[in-house]
Amino acid sequence: MHGIYAALSYSWGDDSSSMLKLRELNLAALQGEIKFGELRRSHQHGIQVARELGYDYIWIDALCIIQGDSHDWAKQASLILEIYGNADLTIVAGRSDDSKKGFLESMSATSSALLAQLPYSSWDGMKTCCFIGRLRNRIIGPVSDRAWCFQEALISRRMIIYGEQQLSFRCRERHDFEDGHWESVGPRDAWYNYSFLARHLASPGFHPKVFQADNRNSTDRLNFKVQSILNSLPASTGIDFTGIGQILKAWYGITTEYSSRSFFDPTDNHAALSGMVRLMQQALTRCGLDSDRVRYMAGLWEIDMVDGLLWSSHRITDWQLTALQAPVYEGRVVRRAPSWSWMALVGPICQRSSVGQRLCRPANPDRKTWSPEPDGWGPSMIEYKKFPDPFRLEVKAYIREVRISQQRKSEPSFNIFDLDAARAGSERSIAKHTVPLEVADSGGTKNESTAFATALFDMEYAGNRPVQMWAMSVTSEEGLLLKQSQDPKFGSVVYERLGIYAVDAPSRPDAMPTFYPKESLGMESFSLNGYFVIKDKLPMETVVLI
Repeated sequence: MHGIYAALSYSWGDDSSSMLKLRELNLAALQGEIKFGELRRSHQHGIQVARELGYDYIWIDALCIIQGDSHDWAKQASLILEIYGNADLTIVAGRSDDSKKGFLESMSATSSALLAQLPYSSWDGMKTCCFIGRLRNRIIGPVSDRAWCFQEALISRRMIIYGEQQLSFRCRERHDFEDGHWESVGPRDAWYNYSFLARHLASPGFHPKVFQADNRNSTDRLNFKVQSILNSLPASTGIDFTGIGQILKAWYGITTEYSSRSFFDPTDNHAALSGMVRLMQQALTRCGLDSDRVRYMAGLWEIDMVDGLLWSSHRITDWQLTALQAPVYEGRVVRRAPSWSWMALVGPICQRSSVGQRLCRPANPDRKTWSPEPDGWGPSMIEYKKFPDPFRLEVKAYIREVRISQQRKSEPSFNIFDLDAARAGSERSIAKHTVPLEVADSGGTKNESTAFATALFDMEYAGNRPVQMWAMSVTSEEGLLLKQSQDPKFGSVVYERLGIYAVDAPSRPDAMPTFYPKESLGMESFSLNGYFVIKDKLPMETVVLI
């Protein structure tokens, strides 16, 4: 069947046991009749809005997906891009945290109680009334915290949003609020234009008119090292580097926000982003990249794996924030992604562009893919029972053993230093390594330190921090903290991520030679004490991450 339809985006609530849902047992009955009075209020309100706006059809997940049927759920979840992307309008029940409550009435007691109704005559003689009251906020409401609803909003072409205290309408150009406020959406959604170009315009290097006309994030302001990110790609005039930069920058903004959203079932985290992944793949392909260059791996893009690996806990901006957590479902910890992926943990992350030289690369001889099974964790990986585990990255990188210093810098960061050098009895003795990292004392002087870096763990270990660790360079100034484990599938030594570290350079010029072999370092011509790494002289190993 074909038709113009609306879709409903809403929160089920914590108790959906009494909700009328489509099931295998009542499929035939509901195809014959759905009794309006038996529906949840949010469903009733969604249908009411759709009818009053002239729509004959509405898509509601509880009534359009066979609940309890894992096969049908997986099939429909894989079609979220088509379902919400093709809807003529998405009705967002933003102000309601429970489908029992509905959303047409305001959830705020003050939003209507303080309104004054006054008669009003328009210029053409039409008499009506207007309402005067206190300034209303523009908060969408509880639905904003739900990961599924977040994706639905990203995919939808236009939405009518029942916010906490007012209505708003959002399309791909602007967001208009009931109080007269509006926001320009076009520049922020510039990446979206690459996804739906007309076929006769979908040629490599084509820039949509709307992208050029109102793009405040121009090339010189991207702050995004597009050319260096894609330095493994062959030079080609058919590749739109500006568009790729816009798309990847948008992706990192999306994943930062997505990581702060909540799930009823934490193993849905891949399914609830799969539609966006497909949109991004489509957009990147339209920029002139071959399909094998836009592989997606559990939250990271293969064309930008270096920056992708350097995600961190949001505590990097404020150490008092809560650390990331292991996902728990039905009382047990679940593994829902490889340790190197931000999707493995629960909580808000930060994603930023890397600094320093890019040192790691794919271990694969062709240097094109980072995994022996590159297509093993794409957007079609929706059902938890089918997640490939372990899923390995094979990285050519510089790695060496390190340990936590005995003194802390400041929570949650710690000094770490080279354990191999200490064992060899070199000039960097263990005693020196216990000195804290250049922390100014009350007199304004600094302590000498030979700790080479500052570390940030992804999770809090409550006094039981790992003693034995390895530092793997991703760039000359940043990298991953790892622990060794045994690969149950291949029986070889592999590594799991613990966090990130940053070499204390260039403010500590002695930090680089503390970490890197001296023969692999050269002096920067423009800096008296700066170093750069001579890649050909750096001992590189194949590091397998799971």
